[in-house]
Amino acid sequence: MIVHKTALLSALTTALLASAGVQAGEPLKALGAGEGQLDIIAWPGYIERGESDKAYDWVTGFEKQTGCKVNVKTAATSDEMVALMNEGKALAEACGTYIAKLRTHPSAHPMGHNAPTEPGQLPTLDQRWVSIGATDIQRGFMAVIRGIAQPTTF
Repeated sequence: MIVHKTALLSALTTALLASAGVQAGEPLKALGAGEGQLDIIAWPGYIERGESDKAYDWVTGFEKQTGCKVNVKTAATSDEMVALMNEGKALAEACGTYIAKLRTHPSAHPMGHNAPTEPGQLPTLDQRWVSIGATDIQRGFMAVIRGIAQPTTF
């Protein structure tokens, strides 16, 4: 299964690079300013800082040479990361269902400025704030999923 995932990822990466028209250029002559830290997810034993065995410390030298702090998250399995992302996706979908319910509620009004005029009448839902809330929730879930997946590009 891991071989198939690796082959699929490799094929997808190749296709994306080819479709983006990425071509080999001249080698870099200088690097720009760094971000100051590198967040990376790795299998156990791949990125060592000498914590389990002093003979294997690739991180400390890199940090000293570059001034870049390395933050390593060790993943036991790729299935573990996928499960976390799927759990977040399920929660996001539940929130989406709730937002859809608010948008179609009988008291929903685009501007939300109708105050109750009769006893027992509900105030209208201000759809502007429902939309702002929906956007913030979406942004929050995207940030959480990025925290799990830790992509290495933008």
